[in-house]
Amino acid sequence: MRGLFSKPPPPPPPVVPSLTLWEAFNDPWVQQWAFGLLALQAVLMVVLSIIPSPMSEDVGVAAHQLTIAVPFAYAAYHGARLWFFDEAFAAMGTSAHGRLYAASEDCFSLTRFMFGMQVFDLMVTFIVPSMRKLEHLVHHGLTLATALCGLSGPYLMYQAGFFFGLVEISSVPLVFVDLFRKYPALHEKSKIGDALNEFVRLSFAVTFLLIRCVMWPVVVMQLVLDLISVYRAGQLQGGFQMMIFGCTCSVLTFLQLYWGYKVVAATVKMLKGDRSDREKEAQ
Repeated sequence: MRGLFSKPPPPPPPVVPSLTLWEAFNDPWVQQWAFGLLALQAVLMVVLSIIPSPMSEDVGVAAHQLTIAVPFAYAAYHGARLWFFDEAFAAMGTSAHGRLYAASEDCFSLTRFMFGMQVFDLMVTFIVPSMRKLEHLVHHGLTLATALCGLSGPYLMYQAGFFFGLVEISSVPLVFVDLFRKYPALHEKSKIGDALNEFVRLSFAVTFLLIRCVMWPVVVMQLVLDLISVYRAGQLQGGFQMMIFGCTCSVLTFLQLYWGYKVVAATVKMLKGDRSDREKEAQ
């Protein structure tokens, strides 16, 4: 019989289902994010079309930037909470097997959220003409495939806390960087707007380089070492999903480093006081 002041038994391990592509598309949490964001995009496009502002020249892009700030903030908060403050998540990271195969309801929810967000982003990329760029389609498509790899096991829940959560910290200031760059009238004639523009640019540069160009490759390398470890131990599961995740993650890693190079170049120009060609930085 357990004593009155004895430590309670540990909770049972979380049970999360495996989802196919069709099941992922039909998942209520995925649909809430995908179509909820699409509805917000539509409402903002109507509002920006009616109310004159510098953003009226391309309401599709403006509405997307304002809409996407919501899931970015959501992902950043939950990613930081898991990565830095969650004991159960930290316990997953104590072994190679745990980092690859341990179940987590929070990370499973975050992966489904990311799947829904990428569905939304792909829809808007096709709907808004000025957003139809190959690198955007590749990025969203690869992220969608990466999320599906996690859902199909479920696998890689530990990595989900980083790739689908923590990394979006840098995306929050990027929303405003892109708005100011696309619509310079928002800041050019205002000292407050100009100061805010410089602040978000610096915030984005610091967070992007720290998280996506320093931490990201380290997490990817840990993933590679973990896969080698479980393979040598004869414990590899979901080999196909791991291969797809590894391939998509490799391409996304090169994209981060490519964008990181552009961020460094833009930051050097900003520190020198050179504001020329800012409209080309994202091209």
